[in-house]
Formats: sequence, C-alpha cells, structure tokens
Amino acid sequence: KYVTYSASADINFMKCKLKKDYFGFGVYIMRDKAGDLGLYTQNTYFSFAYSKGWGTRNKQEIAIGVQGGIIQRGINLNNAIYPDGIDESQPASFTTGDVNAGILWHGQLGRIVNMYVAFSVNHLMNPRKEIIADTGRYQYLYSANTSAQVELYERWRLLPSIAFFMQSNSYQVYPSVAIQYALGEDIFSEYAVSAGIGYRYVRIVTGK
Repeated sequence: KYVTYSASADINFMKCKLKKDYFGFGVYIMRDKAGDLGLYTQNTYFSFAYSKGWGTRNKQEIAIGVQGGIIQRGINLNNAIYPDGIDESQPASFTTGDVNAGILWHGQLGRIVNMYVAFSVNHLMNPRKEIIADTGRYQYLYSANTSAQVELYERWRLLPSIAFFMQSNSYQVYPSVAIQYALGEDIFSEYAVSAGIGYRYVRIVTGK
C-alpha cells in the first residue's frame, strides 16, 4: 500500500505598509507511507521570506526565504523477516532537523513578458537518516529554475520554463512549454486553463 498526503498554506503581510515590499510565512506538511511494513516519512516545514520590489514601468522584485522543520521516518518491524547476517536491532524510527534556503528574482519586462529565476539549496544541515539499511546523511539538493509568461494575443499566453536539480552526482533537467488561455475579462485574469508538454532527462549515479 502506497499513500501520500500533503498540505500547505502561505500568507503575505505588511504589504500595505511597505507598498512594494512584503513578508511571507508558510507551512508545509507531507506524509508518505509505503510497503507492507508501513515505511513512512513525514516532513513538517515552516517558511519565512522577505520580498523587495522596485521600479515603476519595468517592475522587479527579489525574494529571499528560509525554511526550517523536522523530518520523521519510521517503520513497523513487528512483521519484519531478516536474512542471515542482518542485525535485527535496527532503529524503527528517528527524527531530525532540516533547513532549506532559496532566492527568487521576478522581472516585468515591458507589458508582455514576466520572467522568473530561482535558486535553492535543500538539506543545509546534512540531516542524518538512520533506518534499516538506509543510513548516512541527506546530501545537498540544488535546484534552479527559470520561467517566463509571455502575453501573446488577446487572452493567450506562452509559458516556457526549464528546471535543473542536482544531488550528489545525480541530476535531472526538465524543460517544458505550455499555452494558456485566460478565463476572465482580460489577459491579466487570475483564472486560466493551460495545456503543455515537457521532457525530463535523469542521470543517476550510485556509489562513490
């Protein structure tokens, strides 16, 4: 049985007083359960960010955020069967802290193009993971993403993007492009429907 639950929420505040700047706060919870022994992972994170904006005609903003929380992993070993040579006194659960950080730039280039560039690093504390044979520490996870929103004709938008992820010697690249149609009264409506295509290239390196 494999089940994954997740929930998140975020708000911004001080936007009225700071005008172009604001603070942000968020929470993210994810729980994953897999297999007959109920191997689970639960991540609980709290985020805090500050965004600085400038410009009048070509508006820009840069946001810096940090995310901290706990990672919990566990397994029900009551029905576990160990092969010869495996130590049966394995830890059934553990809890550790974790910290992530990131930066985002957003620029409005004229009236028709919005650009986004982001970079983040996860597992800054190299948190440990000790459960059955999965021991050691979480390695740094680097993420980079750039995307754009290009206003085409009337209510149509073009949404190209490319994302890059790297952890240890393994990495993946995910380019994509989508077309979007605004459902509101004009092209700047918050409601839209999109369709697109993407390609993911993954290179996994195991061992040293």
